[in-house]
Order: sequence, then C-alpha cells, then structure tokens
Amino acid sequence: MKSHCVVYRTGGTENFTWHRSVAMTAGEARQVQRDLARMGYRSHIEHYARSVAIGLPETYEVGD
Repeated sequence: MKSHCVVYRTGGTENFTWHRSVAMTAGEARQVQRDLARMGYRSHIEHYARSVAIGLPETYEVGD
C-alpha cells in the first residue's frame, strides 16, 4: 500500500525549503531516504495523509 512519503530539506540554515515526495510503500520510502542521505539531504519518513494534513515543517530542524 502506498501510504508513506519522504519529507526532505534542501538549502542552508537561512534559505531552506522542505519538500514532500509522492506516496510510496514503506520499503520504497526507506530506499529514497537512504538515497537522499547519500546526497547530503536531511529527511524523514512520514505517513502521506498525515503529512498532507499537517503540512511541511516551517523551521530548519523538524520539531523546532
């Protein structure tokens, strides 16, 4: 079931943007997260519907 997504950040501390991937399986999301980490991007896996409902982070670090 495609119920997960990867939320990831690009840019620096003063000029950053959060992005959300398309819906995918949990296994696909783990692979995308590993790929993003190799490219140096901060990311986390989230349930797609929840991510859409609450929106993307507004601060540089998740949970700030």
